[in-house]
This record gives sequence, C-alpha cells and structure tokens, in this order.
Amino acid sequence: GRELVGYVDGRYGLLQACRSFASQRLALTDGECDGGTDGVEMLLKLLMTVTMETDDIASGSFLFPLNAAVPGGKNDESDDEQAEEDGSDDSDDDDDDDQDAPTKRKASPTKITTTPRSKKRRVTVPAVLRAKMHQTLLGDAWLSALTLLLSTSSSSSTAVSPAIHTAVLTFLPEHVISTMPNPIRLADYFTSAFHASSTTNTTSTSSIHPMLALNGLFLLITQHGLEYPDFYARLYDLLTPRVFSAKRRTAFFRLLLKCLKSPLIPSYVEAAFIKRLLRRALVIPPGGCLFVL
Repeated sequence: GRELVGYVDGRYGLLQACRSFASQRLALTDGECDGGTDGVEMLLKLLMTVTMETDDIASGSFLFPLNAAVPGGKNDESDDEQAEEDGSDDSDDDDDDDQDAPTKRKASPTKITTTPRSKKRRVTVPAVLRAKMHQTLLGDAWLSALTLLLSTSSSSSTAVSPAIHTAVLTFLPEHVISTMPNPIRLADYFTSAFHASSTTNTTSTSSIHPMLALNGLFLLITQHGLEYPDFYARLYDLLTPRVFSAKRRTAFFRLLLKCLKSPLIPSYVEAAFIKRLLRRALVIPPGGCLFVL
C-alpha cells in the first residue's frame, strides 16, 4: 500500500479498494468474519498513509501511462483548419466574382456569405486526473472506514486497540479535515469517540481520546460551522488533575487556550474555567501550576 501511494493512479485505486472493502464489511452481519479486527486495523493503517495536496496530481507520477490521444483534441484542430481553408476558398471565389461581375455586387450590398465554424467537442478529463474526484473518494473511504470502526468498537470482543483510535484521532485533524469535501460528516466519529472514552477508566490508554476528539470538534466548529452546544461543558469536564500529567497535555493546553480566547465565549464561561483551573492548581504538579498562572 505504501508503494502505491506515491503514484497518482495507485493512490486512486487504493482509495477505491479501501472504500469497497469497508462497504462489504458493513454489509456483513457477523463483525468477526473476514479477519476480525485485523482487517479493520489494516484498513485504517492504509488510509493513514494517504496524504493529499492540491497540486500533487499535475506534478505526480503514474504507474501506467495515460493515453496521449485526448478525445476531440486532434479532430477539432483539423476541423478548424478545414473551416479556415473553406473560408479562404470562399473569399477567393468572392474576389473572382467581384472582378468578373462588379454590377452584381452593387445589386446586393448587404448580403454577406459566411461559412459556419464547426463546434468543438468537449474534452472529458479522466477521473484519476481530477483533484475533486480524489478528495471525494478520500472522504467516502474515510467515512466508510470510520463507520466500520464504530461498529466493531461497540462489542468488546471485536474492539479495535486504543492505539488505533489514538492514531486516527491525531491523523484526521491534520490531513483529512482540510482536504475532504463536507468534513462535518466526521462529527459523529469525534463525538462518539469522546462519549465512549469518557465512560472508560481514566488510567487506561484511552484517557487521551477526549482531548484528541475535542481537537477535531474544535476545527469543525470554528471552520466548518458545526453546532455542538455541549463543547464547553465537555471541555470543562476534562479539567481533572490527571489531565495535567497526561501524555498529550501540551496539545490539550494549546487547544484550551484557543477555546478561551474565542470572542464568542461568554464571560461567565471564562470565569468558570478560571475558577476550576485555580482549584486544580492546589493539587497538581508544579509544571501544571505554571500553566495555570
């Protein structure tokens, strides 16, 4: 899979295969067949190798050479040339007629003879060369994969490892939200990841999932118009003493500062956060106290 990502057509085919695999797995009634969680984890790992830029298609390389003959291109040029030749021949004939019969031209001064030009046929660009098609396919593949991920996580026997959730929650805000069309469709996964993580033990590996999920939700709220009224309430609940010693605490504090600096936040909400932070400063390590101050 990593070798295919380096080619434009290889990446396109890989995304199509990932989308088809996820759709077929979703159609199955037994989530443990066809490889169990191994297939889901492999699917997500393949998708996380795909990063897309806006100008990498024009300058990218291909596994298979594209057909150089574009439908309509050569024939249109020949039609134009033939039309021009026909027009020049008509003009020559008119000149000859003018020399031979000057009185005929005076009898009809407003009559103009023109040769209609042939209409050019529309050139169809293959889907593999269209950036919009790549972005749409990327979004559909991720949406199908995340739906499959949530369906397997609903059962403890088929649950995907927390490390996969951590990698996905980190990858989506950095490489997918800004690329796929209508990224607000990812809101269900971010909210589900937070609610599922908030009911687990805070000492487990999944304790960092709420912080990563809220990072994606914050981007969807501020940049894509997502309405999530419980955002600040959930963020307030995350301010526990354990968060000041978590692995991703630096990213969480950075997100917290962005949220509190927003001009849309009411003053009483800011006061509530300040009050809670000051209370946590009494029991947290010295490093956390410096952030609070």
